[in-house]
Amino acid sequence: MSNEVLVFVKGWIDLIPPALTLAHALRTLQKDVVCVCSACREQTRADLESAGIQVVEVCRGLADASSKLDKLRHYAAFRRGAWEAVDSADEDALLWVFTIDTAMALGRRLLSRRYVQNLKELHDRSPQRYRTAIRRYARHARRVVVPEASRAAILRCWYGLDRTPAVLPNRPLSHPRHRDLPIGDKNAAEILRTVDEGQKIVLYQGSLAKDRDLTTIARGIHELGRQYRFVLMGRDLIGHLQQLRRLCPDLIHIPWVVPPTHLEITSHAHVGIAAYAYDSLNSVFCAPNKIWEYTGFAIPMLCQDLPGLRFTIGASGAGVCTSMDGPRQVVDAVDRIENDYAGFSRRATEFYESIDNASVIAQVIADADSG
Repeated sequence: MSNEVLVFVKGWIDLIPPALTLAHALRTLQKDVVCVCSACREQTRADLESAGIQVVEVCRGLADASSKLDKLRHYAAFRRGAWEAVDSADEDALLWVFTIDTAMALGRRLLSRRYVQNLKELHDRSPQRYRTAIRRYARHARRVVVPEASRAAILRCWYGLDRTPAVLPNRPLSHPRHRDLPIGDKNAAEILRTVDEGQKIVLYQGSLAKDRDLTTIARGIHELGRQYRFVLMGRDLIGHLQQLRRLCPDLIHIPWVVPPTHLEITSHAHVGIAAYAYDSLNSVFCAPNKIWEYTGFAIPMLCQDLPGLRFTIGASGAGVCTSMDGPRQVVDAVDRIENDYAGFSRRATEFYESIDNASVIAQVIADADSG
């Protein structure tokens, strides 16, 4: 079998941290790695290339396509460029395809190749064409990979898979691990200087979207008083920030910071937040990157009481899962964390160190080679 692995991401590879983690993990397994993507920021490219990973951008100018016509052009350009990369690689190289959108762009030709299908989302609320595509590409893959155990069981049931997908949690391969890192992003550093000395940062990192209702959290942190400061880091996709500011006037917003630089800001948090709405199975069985980013710094977490968080953060004792029906639940949860902060922090570290993703990836490759 070839030692070459091609990792495919339609879109900005920077926006898919697990794909970057995979590429670096494959290098630790002595694989020859090529990342084929629509686009890649220079900082990310330099990081990948310094690890001996080749980066092939195939349609940078279309990566941010918004109109229907440009999106179709994006699909066509990605397909053309991606298959040119495949044709330049070893004939039996393993293809590792991130997201079903990427598989759809690669098209039916993928079905004749040896590939791993990585499914980032369940797509239970997506148009039917996504679920049709999952059925097709998951059934033909040598191995299907998902980030959470319940999702693995659901996908096997929904699509009649012969084998339960492998679970590869969204834990980064490397992590700074030290609190209060210097912040290289000048804009973020300037914003954080508005946090008063002695205030404890309660951090939410991630986009503000329809499945991330933070109104109760904003009210709860405001009730906690000046001892705490609510900090949001990420894009406001739905114009929700103004409402949150009304509920928590001292709220601080830091725009999206390119990974992994955002971890410099994360390192200053006292408590981390993970919260999702009950709007889809994808949210209920969530598998957020942020739970690994927080716990890598030994930061306890305040979580929505969802199975995806209850059976990870809650079960490990790395944080408190609560219904968040009202601000009182938020206040009580933060009080619980404060009353045993050292214990929660220690258990957060234990949770982070409980997973060895490199061994999972090695087994997936072995399965793909033997399948």
